[in-house]
Amino acid sequence: SLKVKPVKSRLFTPNSLSMRAAWMDRVLLIIAVGLPVLIRLFDGEHWDVCEIDRVRGSPGPTWIPIRDSPLHNWTVLIMWIMLLVFSTVVDCKRRAIHDLFFAALWFHATYWCLYAVKGWLDDARCAGRHVGYPNGLSGHFCYFSFCLLGLPVWVKQQLRGNGPDFSQRRYVQTLFLALTVLVSIYWIGSVATLYRTFMHGYHSARQVFYGTSLGVMSHIALMTLWRAREASATQRNPTFEIIILFMFCTTAAGLYMNFWPVERIGHAIGRNQLVGHALAWFIVVICVRGERTYSTAKVEKEE
Repeated sequence: SLKVKPVKSRLFTPNSLSMRAAWMDRVLLIIAVGLPVLIRLFDGEHWDVCEIDRVRGSPGPTWIPIRDSPLHNWTVLIMWIMLLVFSTVVDCKRRAIHDLFFAALWFHATYWCLYAVKGWLDDARCAGRHVGYPNGLSGHFCYFSFCLLGLPVWVKQQLRGNGPDFSQRRYVQTLFLALTVLVSIYWIGSVATLYRTFMHGYHSARQVFYGTSLGVMSHIALMTLWRAREASATQRNPTFEIIILFMFCTTAAGLYMNFWPVERIGHAIGRNQLVGHALAWFIVVICVRGERTYSTAKVEKEE
């Protein structure tokens, strides 16, 4: 009798989910950014107008019963839970964690550049009760555009190093279904946060456009650096990219100190951000040292 091999569904494999996530992230980003830009694109007089004057009024009821700040915080927390759990599942755990915190440090430097540009523009429109506070770029749009574009790329890179049976492991299938639910919640939270950032008067269409542009440019720069690493025959040696990252962080910190009005406003970078930045550097260095130790031991074993 003929034996019929069972057909394995490709609907929920890790690779198929990462590809769908990449397309969905781009669609959601286009919608979230396109909404405020299209609303004001052909209305030059209102390019710098806040949708709501938050000093005199407040937005109406929302379809998600969570206030603006907690919605943003919970969305970011869900994203980090997803990424950390994913990093513990893939075969190349050290590289996944290294790339995750490397990207976090890269965005820290990007955000310091954002503060520098804010100080340079000195645009206090839509700052609400924070009169005179530089508000010329939307940090939320910068952050979520960077994440929505970069996360699928990061996931795809980590999946490349897995064994051929990775997608067929039972616990992987189950875990990726759970991560799909978290991704869906993250998408909803991201779009809702970006929608409220504009429609609740935190930023004008111009500020949204500037913040998104910075996030996209930062993403392109990081992807260019990672592509150079992948193309290099010595990609196991991370010295070059570490030097680039260190130079970017120090340059961004210098720009922040030069252009942010510390005397008038005070520091925008708090102690918690600096502690998180130092912790991320510590994790990246530990991963690099661990990778070098592993590579050295492997070479000695082969000899």
